[in-house]
Amino acid sequence: MLITDYQEKIILQCYTAEGKFTDRSFKEARNIQQGDLDNLLLGITGSEKQPSWSSYTSMSDLPADVRDGCKDAIQYLVKLRNAWRSDSIAIPEAWKVCTEGQEAESGQIADALDGSRLGPSLALVDDKISYISDARAKAEHDDLTAVGPDFLLSERLLSARFKWNEASPLDRRAMLRSCLPDVANVVDYDGEEIAAEDVVPAMFNWTPRSLIKCPPRFEFHDPIQTSLETPSKSIDFVVTLRSSFPPPDEPTEHDASAPITLAHPALLVGTKGPIRWTSTRVQHGSRVDQRDTLLETLHDVNDAVQPSLTAHLINWKHGLHRDAPLRSLRQMPAEIMVLGIVYDADSLRIVGCFPQIAPDDQVARYISVVIDELPFARRSSITADFISERLRVATALLTLRKHAYRLAGYWVAVNNYWYQFILDIERQLEEIYVEQKSVRLS
Repeated sequence: MLITDYQEKIILQCYTAEGKFTDRSFKEARNIQQGDLDNLLLGITGSEKQPSWSSYTSMSDLPADVRDGCKDAIQYLVKLRNAWRSDSIAIPEAWKVCTEGQEAESGQIADALDGSRLGPSLALVDDKISYISDARAKAEHDDLTAVGPDFLLSERLLSARFKWNEASPLDRRAMLRSCLPDVANVVDYDGEEIAAEDVVPAMFNWTPRSLIKCPPRFEFHDPIQTSLETPSKSIDFVVTLRSSFPPPDEPTEHDASAPITLAHPALLVGTKGPIRWTSTRVQHGSRVDQRDTLLETLHDVNDAVQPSLTAHLINWKHGLHRDAPLRSLRQMPAEIMVLGIVYDADSLRIVGCFPQIAPDDQVARYISVVIDELPFARRSSITADFISERLRVATALLTLRKHAYRLAGYWVAVNNYWYQFILDIERQLEEIYVEQKSVRLS
């Protein structure tokens, strides 16, 4: 990135290590920022060299040292997987289509709440699903430690200022159906590539604390970004952190335009897998590159995830007040990891990306592993097995949405030196990227 003479003369009020503000040119402040980042990175990796990656296409392939050294992370991934693998798929009772008598009793037509669209599909799999009460759905939403789909986690509900305790039964039904159109799109997905490009990312469109970038732009710089090849050529979409202090009710214009950076790290990364679509009905050119093998795809996921994962580790270790002691990476919550989605013409895979922490509290290496593979291909006929497969995909995506929300929560209400100085410089860099993009488009 070129810094113009004008940008070099920008004067910033920088927050120093001594807790004082001082005026610095942007160029000077950026040099200080990079030096501080070097020191932060050194405390995590133990050297200027970034840790390497080890990738595995199945949980069963994980070697013994990873299983022993990453027990908490692996247990968390297993809990995630169990959320959509259970024998009975749990969905809200509010998704049921009301009978004519119930509609008359409520004085409302339930079909107006999109209940009828999924009704015929649910009827086919009545023996494969279980219904959870409104109260249980609300309790699981309120429990930030709960692992599984969250049927009330939606920016649409927050922006509408819904209040559960004051809501009527019909209003509660509407709230619990906020994600129903997206779930129906997954169930109805026709197997075409152009539809998949909409259906999969759309499950994350209304995730609070985050934004979806599709296609994404990565603008990390040294010492965080080490890959010589930008991953954005093959990464299809990224769920990224929104501005976090304080989190605004709605995304700011800066949030919408900013690339993925240290200040807006990835919470979840989506890419296409190696199996290509071969439709003769719809001609469509992929908006991203597709690799030939799953391992090559995982390599791209690793490149896209690493700078953001590093940012999450720094935020955890230095996420308290600047006078507080540093937190240990070995005591880091298991959910501080970036998840990946690899989808193609045959399946949708879930990938866990996390660090292996050495006894000296530094990152020994990064691990990426496919934790599950769910069928997601075109079907010639609609059967009960087909519907249940699609409902599991939707449940998995809703579970990942809750994970992204929890991960973003570790960036909320943090007040320390690294936030106020390093990220101030990062936002200034973002403004430059946005300005240059606007010039190119004009």
